[in-house]
Amino acid sequence: MKKRAMIVCTLLLAATVAHGEEAAKKDAFWEKLASKLEKLAPVKKSATTTAVGGVRGAKSDDSADIYWKGKEKPVEMAEEELQTFNRAVSCRMKGESEQALRQFEEFLAAYPQSAFRVEGVQAVEKLKQEIAAAKALPAGQPAPAR
Repeated sequence: MKKRAMIVCTLLLAATVAHGEEAAKKDAFWEKLASKLEKLAPVKKSATTTAVGGVRGAKSDDSADIYWKGKEKPVEMAEEELQTFNRAVSCRMKGESEQALRQFEEFLAAYPQSAFRVEGVQAVEKLKQEIAAAKALPAGQPAPAR
């Protein structure tokens, strides 16, 4: 009898841990995305005019693309583009998954060359999975934790 009780307790503990890890994986994407957005500053278009003097040597316009070891290139995003993406993320954080899905799809359509395109596509897939899982639940059963 004691062995059975120990086995049942062990199985319940393992199931609880596995469910907790699965829920943490779902939330990890959204938390990582939110923290990435917090670090991002929008690039504003400046109306200043600059002049460049001639320099001897080879022509090269790619000076911004120089790789410096240990330094990441900052992600540049237009202010309007960043606001659109932020609105979609904030809708998801509020629990408005269907509205967030529409906004992410609009973002992807409006900004196909965005630096956040990959994250947008991942967000759309995750939202579709969440919405399908919520619709699959029987009536009266609470939705899983996000």
